[in-house]
Amino acid sequence: RQMCIRDRHKTYSAKSPVKITKKLAKVRVATVQSRAITPVIRAVGDLNPDQSAKLSPKLAGTVHKVLYVAGSYVKSGTPLIQLDDSISHSNLLAAKAALHLKQMNYDRLRPLVRKGMESKASLDNAQAQLIDAKSKVAIEKTHLDNLLIRAPFAGYVDSAAFSPGEYVSVGQTLLTIAVSYTHLTL
Repeated sequence: RQMCIRDRHKTYSAKSPVKITKKLAKVRVATVQSRAITPVIRAVGDLNPDQSAKLSPKLAGTVHKVLYVAGSYVKSGTPLIQLDDSISHSNLLAAKAALHLKQMNYDRLRPLVRKGMESKASLDNAQAQLIDAKSKVAIEKTHLDNLLIRAPFAGYVDSAAFSPGEYVSVGQTLLTIAVSYTHLTL
């Protein structure tokens, strides 16, 4: 029996020496191991939040403090930006002082009206002034509360579009808060 090796063009038998002129490829041997493969897809698209809001001040003013870290998760109601509230604090104190004075005046007039020593009209006037003073305190509290911008819902906040000391206007977008980013549009 003869052993033959065939190349494309020639046939060699075992009796004649075979000279191999082609270089063989180097092969690396490895042990087969089972492991999870993480699929990767490369695509271009937009990542849209489930819910988001652009926050802006209800009142114009100077940014006093930034109370959050960009990219951080915040809970609903978390203070994010404090506008300068020094004048509002003073206005609230003045409104409370006026309310206290109006309350004392009303309280003094009530027994005098019951005894007939003062007119009912003066008590009505004192009561109207008391109601007006109470509403001014409520307005100043609301004004003061509006100088603190809070998270309307829990979510992630982006970087600030302003710096402390900068004047911001009503309606100017200061930051965006988003619940989560799960919708990808390709």
